[in-house]
Order: sequence, then structure tokens, then C-alpha cells
Amino acid sequence: MTSLGERFAARVTSGFDYARLLLALAVVLWHSFPVTMSTEALMSYVDAPVMVLVRVILPMFFALSGFLVSSSLERAPNLGVFLWHRVLRIFPALTVEVLLSALILGPLLTSVSLATYFTHREFFEYLVNILGWIHFRLPGVFLDNPVSGVVNSSLWTVPSELECYITISVLFLIGFTKRPKLLAATYVVAVAVLTWHQMATGAPTWFNVDKFNLTLSFVAGMVVYRFRYVLPGGFAVAVAAFAAACLLLYFPNAQYLASFPAACAIAAFGCNRMWRPKLLFGGDYSYGLYLYAYPIQQTVVHLIGPGKFFETLALSLLAMVCFAVFSWHAIEKRILAFKDALPGIVQWVRRSTLARRLSPPGGQAEPA
Repeated sequence: MTSLGERFAARVTSGFDYARLLLALAVVLWHSFPVTMSTEALMSYVDAPVMVLVRVILPMFFALSGFLVSSSLERAPNLGVFLWHRVLRIFPALTVEVLLSALILGPLLTSVSLATYFTHREFFEYLVNILGWIHFRLPGVFLDNPVSGVVNSSLWTVPSELECYITISVLFLIGFTKRPKLLAATYVVAVAVLTWHQMATGAPTWFNVDKFNLTLSFVAGMVVYRFRYVLPGGFAVAVAAFAAACLLLYFPNAQYLASFPAACAIAAFGCNRMWRPKLLFGGDYSYGLYLYAYPIQQTVVHLIGPGKFFETLALSLLAMVCFAVFSWHAIEKRILAFKDALPGIVQWVRRSTLARRLSPPGGQAEPA
């Protein structure tokens, strides 16, 4: 059986395009339930077996990120360039979404006066989302929706994503990213400690997935990447690993154990050659869907009223696809053109500093 590493090295990776898009759409579908009914209305279904399909979405998303970001770190000439690439990938598009929500959506839909809106503490707190410090409310916006006052619930995972970048940077600096066995041992210890803590405290988690699971799933993706040449690939492996992850997520005390099969599942699915229609994959629209889906869904519910699941889903999908395409082609793709700018800036600063040091008091450099 061909290994994940062989498939990845041969660039048999179009499955990742489908994985990102399917996971983003799965989040949209799931959010359609609370925004049209209410979070409380779903509480009676928390323990239903079908809920494992909800619980596995975010661990797989973060495991996918851990796998691909590990590849990005390996290709980067140094940690600074890697982090520069991460900044460009996350913050420009996030900034545009936050500004559109705060400066256009909020003023159009708020129930308070514009003077109150633009001077309210919640308005300024929402702008801080640009930095990854997440707040959910804008003054007077969506107060009558089933999920009252929440503008963009999806952003709660942004701090976890940033924590994952800090985690991989620390592991890189101490040399663990180049020592697969130490990386795997660190992951196993983290799983054991977190599982013991959850069993000892009986700490409840929302749908049995917490922020520690997200970081752990990211690290699991890193582990799978480092052991990619000894792990098998293919759809059969993806299905088996996905089933194992879902089975573990059904049990409250096994959520952390599910991170590794979730990572294996998404990597095995991603490392497949699949048809990529240009209309559907003309860009990476998953991040735009993630950013704009929730405020669009909340807006549709505000306009047509609660309880209309299919109408809200249909109208939201149409709008969010347009915004996702806008986000990629107008913001993300253009910003990524500057991914090689940091080395040039650093070299320019170094040359300028060296020139100043070599320059005599008269201001003209001495001849070499």
C-alpha cells in the first residue's frame, strides 16, 4: 500500500481541497440549526449518536491544519518567514471581515442610534477581533435572533489557531519538529495528562470537544506528517480512521484519544488525486466561508425571521459563496503575493544598518 508520504511527495493532494471545502460546509450546516432555532433547542440531542458527526468536524479541521502547516514550516527557510506566512494567511482577511461587520453590517442592523453605536464599548471591543482577541457582540445587533447578540460565533476558534502556531514554533525551537519520536512522545504524554484530568474532574465539554482537543488535534496532524512515510494512505484508511475517531468521540472521556485517528483520516483523504473543477476550486474559498458564514446566517434570520431552516440555509449559502469568492480573489490571493517580502525587508534593514555602521562621521562611507 502506498504511504501518505509517497502520495504527498508526488503531489497527489487534491483531496485536501475537498476536505477544506467539505469541513467548512459542514460547519455552515451545523450552525444553521442554532441560528434558526436556538442553542437551547439542541441540548436534548447532545448525547444522540449522530452528534459524533458534529464533534469530529473541528478536530479534523485542526488536524488538517497541523499536517499542512508542518509542510509549510519544513519548506520555510526560517521560523520568521514561516510566521510571516501565517500572519498573511490569517489577519488580512480577518481584518476585512471584522471591519465590514463593524462599519457596515452593524450600523445597518443596529437597534440603537448611530451615535450610541459608534461610541459604545462593544463597538470598540469588536474591533479588537482584528488582533485575534475575540468578542462577539456589536451594540444593538441581532438582539432578537435565537442566538441573541452574537455577530460571528465562528471566530471563537481564532485564538486556538494562534495557539497552535505558538505551539509549533516552540516545538521547532526546541528541536522536536525534526525528532519524530520526541514529537510523538510529547503528543502521547499530552493525551494521557488531558484524559486523566478530564476523568478526575469530570469537567463537562460542549459536545465533548474543547479547545485543548483542537490544539491536540493540530499536534496530531504534525505527528502524522512526521510519520507520513510509515503510515498508509487511501480512501479505505480514511474511512476506517474516520470511524475510529467518531467512535471515540461518542465517549466523553475519550475525546483526546480521537485526535490521532481524526488526523489520520483527514491526511489519508487529502492525499488522493481527485477531479478539481475550476469553477469550484478556482481558489481556496474555505477561509472566506469560515469568516463570513455566521454573520450572513444571522443577518438572514434577522431579515426573514427564526424557525426557517431551509430558507435560511439556501439564502445564506448563496450570499456566503459570493463573499468567499470576494475574500479569496480581492484579499487573500493578493495579500499572499507579499509572502516573500519579509526576507527582502530584513535584507534591506541589514544593509541600511551596515551602511550606517561603516559610514564615517562626515556621512560618506569609506572606500572598500
